[in-house]
Formats: sequence, C-alpha cells, structure tokens
Amino acid sequence: MKQARLLIGCVLAVALARAACGGNVIVVGSGVGSPPTVQVFDARTHKLQKSFAAFDLPNYTGGVSVAAGEVLGDGNSYVIAGTGPSAPAMIAVRSLIGQLVYKLSVFPGDYPGGVNVAVGDVNGDGIDDIIVGMNESPGMVAVIDGKSRAQIASFIPYRDSNQGGVRVAVGRLKSDEPKYIIVAPTKDGSYIQAYSIHNLQTPVLTIFQQNPGEGFNIAAGRFEGLGRPDDIAVASDFGGILTIRIYRPDGGLWTSFPVPYFGPGGFRFGAVYTGGAFAYLAVAPGSGRSRQIYIFDPLRGFPVDGFLALSPNYTGGLFVAGDDPF
Repeated sequence: MKQARLLIGCVLAVALARAACGGNVIVVGSGVGSPPTVQVFDARTHKLQKSFAAFDLPNYTGGVSVAAGEVLGDGNSYVIAGTGPSAPAMIAVRSLIGQLVYKLSVFPGDYPGGVNVAVGDVNGDGIDDIIVGMNESPGMVAVIDGKSRAQIASFIPYRDSNQGGVRVAVGRLKSDEPKYIIVAPTKDGSYIQAYSIHNLQTPVLTIFQQNPGEGFNIAAGRFEGLGRPDDIAVASDFGGILTIRIYRPDGGLWTSFPVPYFGPGGFRFGAVYTGGAFAYLAVAPGSGRSRQIYIFDPLRGFPVDGFLALSPNYTGGLFVAGDDPF
C-alpha cells in the first residue's frame, strides 16, 4: 500500500526558485488575452513580492511561458519568460524583482507562433541552460547555453510526424549524467521523447501515448524522492476529466490520477519542491474559468494544497513551471 507523504518545509510554489536572500518564491505567468504579466510571491506566506511586465511589447497579449533557474551561475534564480503567439519569438531573463538581465531572439525569420521554455543543466557545466521550443510548426527546439548565452544546438524532434509545435522539459533520467531534453508535440503526435545534448538525432527514450491528434503537456521531477532519477509527467491538452500519467525513466508507467477541476480548457503543470525530498505537481488552468492553482501529491493522486494567482477577475489561464533545487 502506498504511504501518504507529509508536506515538508516551505509552502508549495508554482515556479520554485532560490532568491538572493535564500528564500523560495512563486513565479506565475499570465495566459493569452492578457498583458504579459509575471508575478513573484513569497512561497511561505503567498505575499506578492513583485509584479512586472515580462516584455516591453506594446499591445502584446500572447501569454508568458515561464521557467526559473540559475542560468547565470551566481547562485541566484532568475525568471525566464517566453513570448506567445503574435509576437517575434523571444525570451527574456529577469531577476526576481523584474530587472532585465538580457533578452534574446530565437529561431530564424519572422516565426510568430510563440515559444515554450524550460531550464536545466543539459551540458554538465554546472550552470542551468535554457531550452526553447516552437509552439507551432515545424517544432524546432533551441538550446541556449546558460554560461555564454549563445545558442549551442537546435533540432526538430518530430520532423516526419508532427504538424504542430513542441513543448519542452528537462529531467535527470540517469543519476550520473547531465539532464536530458524532454519533448512533447503540441498536436498531431503520439510520442514523448528524451534526448541527450550529445546526440540530438536519436532519442534515448520514447513513450507512446494513445491520443493521436492531441497535444501533450509535460514536466519532469523527482516524484519518487531523492536517490532516484526524475520521472516524467504527461497529460493530454484538451478534454473533460483529464488524467496525468507519470512514467519512470525506463518508460514504464508508475502512477496516474484524474484532474477533474478545469474542464475543456485543459491545464498546465510543473514539478515543484517543498523543501523535502519529493517533487509535487502544481496544476493550473490552461485557459478560462479559474485562477486556482492546485498542488497534487502524485503518490496519493489528489491535491494537498492550493492558492489563487493574479487578479480576482482574471480568467485567462496560467503558465506554470518548477525549479529543481537538486
């Protein structure tokens, strides 16, 4: 029988980051139809610390995909924000109080389809790198070196089978190796794949999903605790009562559970850490209806905490992500 886990340490967060003072924060990105807002909260009290615009783009309402990580190698976490549809593909790296560190255009030409972002050390130099995926066809993935800020690799994982874009995550699938780039199609695909930065032609892992034509959301985290590699959480993009399935690094299904709260707008999620050994899943609405974020314990398969983000009248959906402190 599965044993219930205790919530340990600090209050749960959407994007868990290490602030300069050593505390944890919550980072939330607004969805499509709203100004490009990022909010930073204290994770223990949920008190708003800072609210700022992710991009200096007049009249932009395409949403803000978010990640958080130590991309400068100075021991502090930073917010990484990616543009959505209707704007040039761009990422912005900002401090936790909103100061712009740098911004970077990604992908060639005038690609306007939006990007998805993830953070993790994939080249093994001890500094988090930034992974950027096109949200629309042809679904290219770019790898930005955290140390040099230069693009060090790019590839198209679903060149022959995907008519949409790609969502990205980063996970340590083998304990003694750098983290892997994990990808999922935004539509018209059935496979979740993981790649090593050293071989972007052949995936090291392929997980088949039984919903061809739909897209998938993904996240990676230590859902089974320290001493184990990361697992991969997967869920379909749309539907009524959706299910999150969590796979081990060998592709075997570990557990699954329904998420009945958000309806046809779907949901987004990310792995979060409470100060203990286990990762939890922060689950937020993909569009409309709610600004409620639920914190799920994957072992038990139901929410153990939650909080509200953005303004009381906000219904535009949220972007969520998690920072791996290990």
